Amino acid sequence: MRLKKDFNGSDRETRATLKSNFQIIEDNFNNELNSYNNRISKLEQTSATHDEVKQVSQEWNKRASYIARGTDIATTRAVVMQILDEIGKKKINSIIDNSDIPLSGGATIDTLYTDKAIYKPNERLELTFNASNAGIAKVRVFDMAKQIYQNDVTVQEGENSFNWQIPDGDYKGYLIEVAGSNSQFIAVNVNNHVEYAPIMGFLGNFGPNIDKDQMNGIVKEMNRFHINYVQFYDWYDRDDTPLRIVDGKPEQNWIDFMKRPTSFNTVKNYIDVVHNYGMQAMFYNLIYGSQLGIPSSDDSNLNWTNPDLTKEMFLYKDKDLKEVAGENDQGFGGKLNITYMNVLNPAWQNYLTGQANIVYQNLPFDGWHVDQLGTLPNETYSSDGVHLNWWEWGDGYGGMLKTAKAKNPDKRLTINNADDIGTEKVMASNTVDFMYVEPWGGIGFTFKQLASYIRNSTQKYCKPMVLPSYVNKEKAETNNQTDGMVNDAAAFLCDAMEMSNGASHLEWGEHYLANEYFPNSNLKLRDSSKTIIMSYLDTFVEFLQILNGKWVDDPVTSYTHQLSTGFDKDKITTVYKRSGFGSIVSLVNMIGIAHDNWQDPQGTQVMPQVQSNIQLTIPVQGKPSGVFLIKADESPAPQAINFTQDGNSISITVDKLSVWDLIYIKP
Repeated sequence: MRLKKDFNGSDRETRATLKSNFQIIEDNFNNELNSYNNRISKLEQTSATHDEVKQVSQEWNKRASYIARGTDIATTRAVVMQILDEIGKKKINSIIDNSDIPLSGGATIDTLYTDKAIYKPNERLELTFNASNAGIAKVRVFDMAKQIYQNDVTVQEGENSFNWQIPDGDYKGYLIEVAGSNSQFIAVNVNNHVEYAPIMGFLGNFGPNIDKDQMNGIVKEMNRFHINYVQFYDWYDRDDTPLRIVDGKPEQNWIDFMKRPTSFNTVKNYIDVVHNYGMQAMFYNLIYGSQLGIPSSDDSNLNWTNPDLTKEMFLYKDKDLKEVAGENDQGFGGKLNITYMNVLNPAWQNYLTGQANIVYQNLPFDGWHVDQLGTLPNETYSSDGVHLNWWEWGDGYGGMLKTAKAKNPDKRLTINNADDIGTEKVMASNTVDFMYVEPWGGIGFTFKQLASYIRNSTQKYCKPMVLPSYVNKEKAETNNQTDGMVNDAAAFLCDAMEMSNGASHLEWGEHYLANEYFPNSNLKLRDSSKTIIMSYLDTFVEFLQILNGKWVDDPVTSYTHQLSTGFDKDKITTVYKRSGFGSIVSLVNMIGIAHDNWQDPQGTQVMPQVQSNIQLTIPVQGKPSGVFLIKADESPAPQAINFTQDGNSISITVDKLSVWDLIYIKP
């Protein structure tokens, strides 16, 4: 058996040589196995019951299968020792860390889970995973592509757990790998301030028949998407009385806005499960809504009225105050119509924040996610006959938020600045954890428009952003005429655009979120697509310190491909970000897509055409200590790549781009 000994090329060439050597080993042993099989066959012809002969045959077949999978320990060790002699221990460590060759041992690893969505420095992390068979696995931890921990573990068939002590150091993103006959990865979000790294999800079903096992399964999966804020959507009874107190006790059962049964115990138990995963539980409620009740109704859910609402709190359709302003929600199945309230009125502010107090006294929510419906009709007047843009005048929505914060300074606040309405006044109030913006036509539906909004707003207000951007909105409303699936290309492209610009996408809860009515579950996300989005989020968490950094306008160039910085159709968009942790150039492939609308309302988007051998020249500061490629569509694992430097720029080649690749330039 003669191995190739040329280990002096690039890492990619070295890996190719390693694979070739393993093929030589396999072929050699297969030849030897064939020889043994011929001899065994002859023996069996004269002694068919010879147990020893049969045992030899079984052992050789088993060893051959191990060699074919690259998991024969003795053979692997021998090959590695020869390589160590050829190229030295230091370089082999680098190659092994970045290779795709299966490691020693036979354990096949399933999806990794951590016990919390976000950690503080020095906390202990528990990692759990299933294995389809027993064997050996390596657990390795990386910090910005540098291995900081390694341990060999014995894996049993079924469920396994492993503990790791998180190091000191705030605002970190680690990557854990568990490698057996395959490799699985998961990122770890470490931050003393969850509001610096928000990833929001949702819950929207609080019926009485959901048991704790179901809740735990749902929240466990949300945890795998790194969700650390959970919006409890439509959990309440009425906007003006979210939790009704009856005979001194909170009501136990009610119907929600769309007449769905809701249970107090389900809400409370869900809060407990969310807290078990280290997430923030946020109750949802409208900033300027009330439902007045129908006294003549026989339905006890409808006929009670709120005596605490006074004339000055309402908005009216005319200056003569003849009719309160509102909307016809019963027309599309709502329990009651929403009546508009004057968000600038101190009496309404004190009343609604008092209702928030009642919620906090009875349910352990961490804060209030405030909603608004966009611009109110022009025909809305205060009780003194004045018409204003209620979100812009005075403190705008910020007045309500400041009142809420004054009453409960330890509770968190977020608000939906739908289509950027009221954002300036909200941010001036200095009360919210992060920007939460539901994009509509005012911001724009093209990738370019939304990307530009993310940049301009985060630079202006210096807060991270969460975007409930509803991919396939119209398709989700007409499920009976579709395939019932989320459009993969639209979901990937929207995520890549938002995450490369440092914004997170509110897209996961009990199901994929494709519509502004969160309980709408008409569209399903394919399991394969779910795996890719998990990889995107792992990558986002792993490099959040840089993706939340400053934009770099120095031009990235290519002589092989057309580039853009504005998400132009049929070009590769580059997004260049930099912080004290290094630089990242994201490549988002827009070549061959059907259109440039991030919402893809009817689900007509198509996957980009895969690009190969992309030659890039990237401006840099100083001399990088390394350059790494992350193929987010495949895995969050950084792979060291070759680069050449000429002055203040480096040149690299990206072998293949599907949707989203990241180039990490390590200082």
